[in-house]
Amino acid sequence: MPQQGLGQNNFELNNPGKRSQEFPTPKSEFITNQEISSNAVTRSSVDDVELLLGSSHISRELTELVLETINSTISHEHQLNEIPQEMLLEIEELHAEKAEPELIGQAYQKLGNFYRLRIEQGESNLENIMVAIIAYQEAITQDDSSSNVPDILNDLGTLYWMLYRTPPNTDEGQSYIEQAIEFYKLALKLIEPETHADTYARVQNNLGTAYGDLARFINQQENWEQAVFAYNEALLFRTAQMEPMKYAACQNNLGTAYWHLAQYQQPMLHLQKSIAAYKQALIYYTPNVEPLKYGMIQNNIGTTYWNLAQYQSGAENLLLAIDAYNEALKFRTAAVIPTGCAATQNNLGTAYWHLANSPQTAKKERQKYLEKCIIAYDEALALAHSLTGVTLSFDIFATHNNLGLAYYQLATEQHFNLNRAQRSQHLEIALENHLIALNALGKQPLAYQNTFNYLVKTIRAFHSELGIQGQNLALSKVPAHLLPEILPKL
Repeated sequence: MPQQGLGQNNFELNNPGKRSQEFPTPKSEFITNQEISSNAVTRSSVDDVELLLGSSHISRELTELVLETINSTISHEHQLNEIPQEMLLEIEELHAEKAEPELIGQAYQKLGNFYRLRIEQGESNLENIMVAIIAYQEAITQDDSSSNVPDILNDLGTLYWMLYRTPPNTDEGQSYIEQAIEFYKLALKLIEPETHADTYARVQNNLGTAYGDLARFINQQENWEQAVFAYNEALLFRTAQMEPMKYAACQNNLGTAYWHLAQYQQPMLHLQKSIAAYKQALIYYTPNVEPLKYGMIQNNIGTTYWNLAQYQSGAENLLLAIDAYNEALKFRTAAVIPTGCAATQNNLGTAYWHLANSPQTAKKERQKYLEKCIIAYDEALALAHSLTGVTLSFDIFATHNNLGLAYYQLATEQHFNLNRAQRSQHLEIALENHLIALNALGKQPLAYQNTFNYLVKTIRAFHSELGIQGQNLALSKVPAHLLPEILPKL
């Protein structure tokens, strides 16, 4: 993962604007909610299976997928496992009787609804998704004039979006998202927002989510622009008075989209709009109702203020970022969400470092902010190293380097008036952190070289601050195999 060097003293950021912003995965929403009847007559037999496999009316792919889901599903309600096969037999009979396309379409939609319900209940495996997709597509093929077509198109979009997120389909992710977008667009052409405001807003929200995912693959700026447009369009018809929590979710999605768009164009404008959207979401994601979402959005507001500080009102926006991070940490605790707590502590450390080095910060305040930076980084690293088997949203070895650089600055800035023992202690901790990072970065040439340079710089500071005795102390802590490369640089 790339690291950025920003600010003074070659400070090596985890790029909190991109690395530790924690966006939730927006959820595409289904619309159709027809009830699934469970009173079908069960008549499963070998003959029925052979009949279905030999059908010239139903696609063999659909039949085989349905049978596979039956065989792989273990249910205490045996009858529930029989239902999809009964539905296929009903479809076969309707075809054989040359029933009206409308009736055949309804039967396919009923099959799709059955599998969509399974998916909504947590069984979002590849087979269930594919059965729902094929069944819904057949429903539209049979009756494309049904009043249910817009709902089915939305659900097809959502199913393709889910297909993108279902292993092992990541290699084909872009094509699945593009297909989802096409279905959402087709649905929107058939929906009158004035008379079906809820459905229209839901599909626009889903479209925004899909464009955000497509931006991971191609045309980042264009796709984030499309996502922003879709979310704003959804909010015209999804008001806080109608559905406050869905309104809040859409505002949160919009805040995320504006943040991403700010990385490509008009950063100040779009970062400000991102903050405004996040704050709208917080009106409803209150600590009492949604403490984890509240904490996550406060973390994202902090990061957005941190980004904004790079363009305007540096110290003021950094203080706002720090306030937001501290508010987030009230709810993103080590006990409740350790990875989130570590990420926010890491972000807080970075914000304090920038505030310490802001031209607008008085010299007498700089030491205080550096010390707070160190406390936050120490908290982040202690928590990160205590976790196993989890994925962190920041690079802990970049944080070790950042902590080392903060200690280096604390030891070497003369106006801090530290005594010799304090300077020595700070430099020893800086050296220790750079060595930890160096030991872990052997397979990352650029990061390794940057860390090696920090190491040399710290050893030189031992000499300049503490004399030859200090340099010898530093060299005694360096692994022997590094000395031949370090000594010529001193």
